[in-house]
Amino acid sequence: MTPFFSSPESLARLDAEARSWLNTPFAARQAAKGAGVDCVHLLAEIYKVCGLFPSPAGAGEDGRRLGEGGGIAIPCYTLDGGRHTDVSQVIKWLTISPHFWPVPVLVPLAGDTLCFRQKRAAHHVGLLIPSPAGAGEGNIQFIHAAERYGVTINDLADPMWRRALVAVFRPVCPSPAGAGEGGRRPDEGSQGETNS
Repeated sequence: MTPFFSSPESLARLDAEARSWLNTPFAARQAAKGAGVDCVHLLAEIYKVCGLFPSPAGAGEDGRRLGEGGGIAIPCYTLDGGRHTDVSQVIKWLTISPHFWPVPVLVPLAGDTLCFRQKRAAHHVGLLIPSPAGAGEGNIQFIHAAERYGVTINDLADPMWRRALVAVFRPVCPSPAGAGEGGRRPDEGSQGETNS
């Protein structure tokens, strides 16, 4: 599968769109730049603007985006879900999506979705962004919406984040017709949790 963010132009657009969300406060199940967003909706909005999937037609009563017209349907989740279940709705959602492919956590690329364990399950996501020019090998930054800080950038080399990383999913270009049911990859029997 070809990574969706593989050209210099697509990476520049990803970086610009991601950074345009910086300092947006955290707001559960919202997606309004400058006003409020949560971690899942942040990624969905960035990917949408970058062209990974079509714009959703609207939002449901609980704030989820509708899948009308090929848009993305964001899984229903609760903010304290990590305290009550080992099942990650986010990883289940990414695993069945034709837009993402699980990759080993040791080889993330700019544009990848990073899934972090909080409490009992992986309920937090971030987006790996291109490293600033001249930043060096060890500088692996990701953007995410944190309850306490809003949209911020952290370094994946930080031991706290590295330990919490449990899965990485790569956005991929659409499969050619006939590549499988609905263009999806064959079932690998994994939820993408490939932490070593």
